[in-house]
This record gives sequence, structure tokens and C-alpha cells, in this order.
Amino acid sequence: MNRKLRRASQRGGKQSAATQPEPNVDPKFIEALLTQGWMLLGDRREEEATPLAIRLIRLRETEETKAFFVDCVKRWKFFPGADEIRDVIARALREAWAKPHELFNIAKGILKADPVIGAAIQRAMAAWPRRLSLRELLGPTGLAQIAADPLLPALLERSTVFDLEIERLLTSLRAALLEVVTQDRGHQDKHILGLCCALGRQCFINEYVFDLTAAENDRAQRLRDRINHALDVHAAVSPMEIGLLSSYMQLDCLSAGELLKRSWPGSIGGLLEEQILVPAAERKLRTAIPQLTPIANDTSVKVREQYEENPFPRWVKLSPNRPMPVDEWMPLQFPFSNFRKIGKGTDLDVLIAGCGTGHHSIIFAQVLPEARILAVDLSLSSLCYAKEKTRAMGIKNIEYAQADILELGNLDRQFDMISSSGVLHHTADLERGWRTLLRLLQPDGCMQVGIYSERAHHNVIVAQRWLKERGFTTSVESIRRARQELIAAAASNASLADVLTFTDFYSTSEFRDLFLPTQMHRYTIPKIQSFLNENNLEFLGFNIIGEIHDQFCSQFSRPAEVDLSLWDKFEDRHPNTFKRMYEFWVQRKRP
Repeated sequence: MNRKLRRASQRGGKQSAATQPEPNVDPKFIEALLTQGWMLLGDRREEEATPLAIRLIRLRETEETKAFFVDCVKRWKFFPGADEIRDVIARALREAWAKPHELFNIAKGILKADPVIGAAIQRAMAAWPRRLSLRELLGPTGLAQIAADPLLPALLERSTVFDLEIERLLTSLRAALLEVVTQDRGHQDKHILGLCCALGRQCFINEYVFDLTAAENDRAQRLRDRINHALDVHAAVSPMEIGLLSSYMQLDCLSAGELLKRSWPGSIGGLLEEQILVPAAERKLRTAIPQLTPIANDTSVKVREQYEENPFPRWVKLSPNRPMPVDEWMPLQFPFSNFRKIGKGTDLDVLIAGCGTGHHSIIFAQVLPEARILAVDLSLSSLCYAKEKTRAMGIKNIEYAQADILELGNLDRQFDMISSSGVLHHTADLERGWRTLLRLLQPDGCMQVGIYSERAHHNVIVAQRWLKERGFTTSVESIRRARQELIAAAASNASLADVLTFTDFYSTSEFRDLFLPTQMHRYTIPKIQSFLNENNLEFLGFNIIGEIHDQFCSQFSRPAEVDLSLWDKFEDRHPNTFKRMYEFWVQRKRP
């Protein structure tokens, strides 16, 4: 496989067919190459499809060539010649051609294969927990080299870094930069400033989850105080200091009025927008969001408090989603299901029950631009985040409101589609919440449900007990300590080692949500089947990544994908199948 990719990447030397731009190409030629490429992927011939995808994206960037490019490269951790497309991967991240996790593995592979970054990762890992100086970590020229590379900053700004080795490099790099910047205020290199700001954006995204020594914390606090004093007396402040501080704490800790009056480089302006202006706009929205139901249930009150403190999840950009009527999308997604057409095109009433920070509701709004969408959540902080993101993206068809799912039964409204993904398992009574939502569903309506798998969460349960026994709390300081102790214990405990593979491990709110939850239920496929039988519901199919779906179909058959009993057998053989959660669609059976 790799030999073919190597030949494709080397053909023609450095300006290979895989990398050389070819202008003025006939659109029919592009279309023919795309058809060929999709056929190759359909035959699982990724080693032939990938060079073709690279050539296509160099020929012409369209929504179709971008989609094909992403579909190819997301299948790889690395391949010969991958480093030649780091500029394309960087732009794909910045411009949100895809969901960040779809590009994370190939970006990670390119970075780890880089002679400077790869060597620095090994040094940081070997020295841990000691923080290395910049020279020890990167040598005399390494900092300038990685700062000028477009890929690492793009990854930091777009995606939570869910890789322990890269996290430890970044943690050591942050400490080394802090020491240098606090000793030398003259650092003004634009690339290094850009790297500092990208690191600050990463730490804002992951909610400052990186390990922090006491000495480092003291140095960061002194830097904050020094900047505030300089702002108060109208003295000069180095942009590098602002950039580095943002990787330790949110910039609204500074004298915002004076800070915003000054002229700053564009990278600093982006930080101020993200960490001061947008949070201020979100706070102003709190009084504008209506409350549809009381929130009185003890569990609901506690869950609301959790997400007021840690709105979940924090996200940056959404990749575009093509509008498509549900009556066309569902048969494409689940061709062997008994889906009955709703018959309304995109003119639907949609309920997002537990919208969190708006990621899910905005996707529905993009796919169904004419729908009337009601998105509800317990947490005002989450709703404000969602509403501000919705405004910034120019989306007009979402109404946000505060509500408890358990109390929505009295809502005088029916919906053609209801989505409650990753929410019901946090309610006091999962099945009561599910039945409440079903009462709001139109007779021909369909519903998306996402709930945790008991099998896939076996090791999560082990980690939860481990954390509880040691008295860890939900503060960010305690979560930082908990993560480091879990990492150390994982060296001799396979169950704890497995939890390091969950993306939730790599940000504060997601760690709290999964490992220190206020409330959590888990389900099994037989329980799902039993609930569907009791409530006259038809299983339409799972939303699941293509590789797992293909593996299931190879063991059983494509029509078998609607048979929950076979999925139960498959999960028994492959317990990590639903590691994220069971996410599936149902519809009422015909009367």
C-alpha cells in the first residue's frame, strides 16, 4: 500500500503530479477524476485514491474536491509524501473543510514525523515532569522553524489536541516561552507571536487543562499583575506578553477597557475578540433567553449547575453542511429501514432537546434552513454560548430557550423531528425523559437519540471509581491533578490506560462531563430494543463511522444494519464499537 503512495508522491521529483498546480482545467476532467476517486474509495483502494485526491485539490478547490480530499486523508495516520500537503491540511483546518477530529490523525502524523517537532516531543516525554528550557527542547533554531510552519498553529487554533505526547510538548513549550518572555520583553518575531497566540487559543479551547507547576503559576500571576500595572499607568505592553498570558488564563483577567483601546497585531486582536468581547456579548444575552419550564428536580438543578460552570462543549468553527430534505437524507443514510416520508421537505418543526453550546442545533439549521428549530437546555451559560455562535454565523431559524426535558410534556407544540443526543443519560430518569419527548413527536415524526453504552464505558466506570476514591473534585485545579495521576497510574493499569484514548480526557469540561459527572445512566442494546417495543417505535439505524459500519456489514450483511440483535452480538465481540455513544434514529410504527 505505502509503496504505491510513495511512487505517486515522488513522481516528477519535488514537483510531482500530486503537488504541482495545473491551471485552466476543464471542469469535466475534474468531474471524471472525482468519479474515479469515489469508485476507488468504494473499493477500499485508499492507496490509489489518496494521490488522486491530492492532485484534485491542487487542480481546483471546490466543495466536491474538498469533501473527497477530506474523505481520503482522514483514513490515514501518515503516508509517504504526507508532509508535502501540510499547507493544504493547515488550510483545511483553518477554513473548516471538515470536523476537526477528521483531520486530527493526519495532522498529528505529519507533526510527529517532522524532524524538529518529533524530536522535541521525545525530549519532552523523556524529561517529564521536568520542564525543559527552549534550547533543550528545540535547539538553537527549532522555535523559529516550528513557528513558521502553518500546520501546528492551525491545529492549535481549530481543535482540542487529544494526544498526550503533543500535549506534553505544548506544556513544556508554554513553560519555556513564559520564562523567556518574562525575562526578555523585546521578543517581537511575528511568527513566534503567532505561535504564542495559537497556544493561547488552544488553552482557551481546552479550558486550561494542561498541567501547571506552582512555580509556573506564580510566574504567570506575576506576568498578569505586571501587564495590569502597565495598562493602568498607560505604559507599553509587549504583544508577546499578552499572547503568553492567554495560554495560562482568560484575558478578561486584565483591565479590558484600556487593553481594548490600544492597537495590536492581528493575532492579538483575535485573542481579544475570543476571550473578552465574545464572552461579554454572551453574558448580555442571559436576560433575553426565555424559560419554558421550571427547573425544580434535584438532579436537574445539579446538572444545570455543572453546565453553568462548564458549558459543554467549547468549539470554534463548524464545517459547512449541505441542505437536504429529510425525506431524501434518511433513505440515503438508512436504505434498509422502514422509514416513512414526513412529506414536508425542509419546512419542518424541529426540537433539539439539550442543545448545549449550539453545535448540534446549528448543524440542523444548516441542513434544514427552512425549518423552525426550538433548541432548549438547562444551562443559561450554554444557551448564551449557542445564541452568540448562531448570531455570528448569520443563522436565523433557531429559537433558544431554557427548559428541563422532564418538564416539557406540557409544551403546546408538536415536532416533526426531535434530537436529544448525549443528554437523556444525564437526567434523573432516562426513560421518563425519553417518553416525555415522544409525546411531543408528530405521528410520522422521527427522533434521534444518543445515550451511553454500558459495554463501551466499562473502563470509564473504573476511572470514575478511581477518581472518587481519591477525592478529586470538579475544580480546574483538581481536574489538572486528576489527569496527571491518571496518566501515571495508566502505566500499570490497562483500564485506566484506555481512558486516555477518549477525546473527553483532553479538555476540562469534557473531562468533568465524562469522568466526574453529576448524573450518568448507561444503556445496553437489549434495553434499547425493549424500550422501542414498549413505545411502538421502529429502529431506523445507527449513526456510526464508516469503518465500523463496513466491518459490521462484512460480518453480517448490509440489510442486517437494522437488526438490533445482530448489533448486540457485534458489540459483544467488539466492546468499543459505541465508545462515543449509541446514536440512532427511530420513528413511530404505523398504527
